[in-house]
Amino acid sequence: MIKNKKILAIIPARKESEELKNKNLKRFKGKPLVLWTLEAAKKSKYIDKVIVSSNSKKILKISEKYKNFILSKRPENLSTNNAEIKDVVAYEVKKFKNYDIVVLLQPTSPLRTSKHIDQSLLSMIKVNKKSCVSFVSIKYNPQNFYTIKKNRNIKPFSNRKTVTTNRNKYKKFFYPSGDVYISYVNRFLDKKNFIDNDTLPFIMNHKNSSDIDNYFDFKIAEFKLSLKK
Repeated sequence: MIKNKKILAIIPARKESEELKNKNLKRFKGKPLVLWTLEAAKKSKYIDKVIVSSNSKKILKISEKYKNFILSKRPENLSTNNAEIKDVVAYEVKKFKNYDIVVLLQPTSPLRTSKHIDQSLLSMIKVNKKSCVSFVSIKYNPQNFYTIKKNRNIKPFSNRKTVTTNRNKYKKFFYPSGDVYISYVNRFLDKKNFIDNDTLPFIMNHKNSSDIDNYFDFKIAEFKLSLKK
């Protein structure tokens, strides 16, 4: 709780994954991937309640050891590859209407710690924003991007006529890192998203950020963690 605001965290961890089989249960540096996010949520100073939303009996079983956590058997229609995370968050939040702020913590970000969660919550409250999302900088300038069609014709992503290859002259661009998503509950239910023009960006260092989709992402995150230690 911060300034009398009750905080609910949701950890969505479904059974299947498209690119990396059993991703959330795959052992990351000796323990299941999902466990890293469970422990980060538990150590947060400000989160009042944690919901683990899953259609996996194994994931829910692992989560049982956290006594203050709520285990939610997610409906199958919200557990498919096409299901949207925003719909999962809305489904869970509507069951707990006495909370002011919702925090989405995806298990695919094992390098994010309780400190990042708490710092982003404090930052949002301090500047009186209604949502906060973690971002990381992007190495490449999108103005240098191209699309490649089936016939291998290329088309510039940007309409800019002159493109510099000097990285010192690049604007800095950022994208959502996947580590932390926060919103006031009323705002989220109204907009059904975490990001708008008034969202506070919480900038993550690349060494503390990961968004694991495939085996390559998984090994990169393990390498980052080994460097930190």
